[in-house]
Amino acid sequence: MKDEGNLYYSWLLDTGATDHITFLRNIFINFQKIKPIKIRLLNGWYAHANNAGTVRITKNLIIYDVFYISSFTLNIFQFRNLSIIPISSTYFSMINVR
Repeated sequence: MKDEGNLYYSWLLDTGATDHITFLRNIFINFQKIKPIKIRLLNGWYAHANNAGTVRITKNLIIYDVFYISSFTLNIFQFRNLSIIPISSTYFSMINVR
């Protein structure tokens, strides 16, 4: 991210999600085509991811295996596997990243 001071986006911290998902193509620092994956949504519908990669959320926080779904309107941060990390205001500040 060239100018992090001008980037504003939000992430929904989701303890029930199994994957990280974003609709923002421009925030990937690594992006690749993958075998299409069918992702079941909370409402029972399905979305398909054809691309995935690495996203830098902040200067010190990078997440891997983030699925790109252009039809989404929000970013989902899968929080389930981070339960071993002590929760602090640093992690909750990710809800609105700039």
